[in-house]
Amino acid sequence: LFLEFVGDPKPPAWKGYLAVLMFLSGCLQTLFEQQNVYQLKVLQMRLQSAITGLVYRKVSPGGQ
Repeated sequence: LFLEFVGDPKPPAWKGYLAVLMFLSGCLQTLFEQQNVYQLKVLQMRLQSAITGLVYRKVSPGGQ
């Protein structure tokens, strides 16, 4: 759609708006997906640290 818009000497305006809207929606989708991946990685590291701490506390000589 974007290539049609650029290649046509007198394209209708709605094609340009639609092409820009599609580009922006792709950018927003990528941003939201990366934010989700980031939050999952942070959660993973926190859980891993908590489990490692619990195991270490359980097996250490001074642990209770």
